[in-house]
Amino acid sequence: MAREPGYCLHKPTEQVYVRFDGKAYYLGTHGSDESKERDNRLKAEWLVNRQAAKFQPKANAGPTISDVCNAYLDHAETYYAGSTEFVNLRLACGPLSELFATLPANEFCILQFRACREWWLASNTRSRQYINKQMKRMLRIFKWAVGEGMIPSAIHEAMKCVEFEAWPNKGSRVQKGDSRLGNRGASNFAVLDADRGRHDQTPRVA
Repeated sequence: MAREPGYCLHKPTEQVYVRFDGKAYYLGTHGSDESKERDNRLKAEWLVNRQAAKFQPKANAGPTISDVCNAYLDHAETYYAGSTEFVNLRLACGPLSELFATLPANEFCILQFRACREWWLASNTRSRQYINKQMKRMLRIFKWAVGEGMIPSAIHEAMKCVEFEAWPNKGSRVQKGDSRLGNRGASNFAVLDADRGRHDQTPRVA
């Protein structure tokens, strides 16, 4: 007889999830009446439809991009304590926060990652080398999220297919009015490369 799935806590986001046939379904805040109701309903549906092909519940969308960023930053604050790398990682969350904070993380993929690349390129004060580093940091965030079970591994694999290093004059700065970028204006976000000691004005993900 199949074992009934448990009511599990995902510590980084404080959300509860239940796993059926190897797939996790996020139900909401751990301990909430809403999450318990969804848990009971999904288990009832699972008991009726034991075969995975028949069991296709409409579950909670899971963690948002904001949840992923904040969970990673909580991890990074300890892991990179005393290092400027934590500041740069917080800045790497800038386009994620501004563009996709409320998007379910499992819906983030190539198009959204490209939009983040364009967000970095829109500024005329960031060097291509700096942008490349920040794009790599964003990949690191999503790789960590895969390891924590927050997003499917396919998302990170797809993101790695986006080219962002094959630009000429890698060390030069992107100039306003550059024909490769159109006439986009500079970003309102403050520019910081912590390795160079500039002032950080980028807020934590809301």
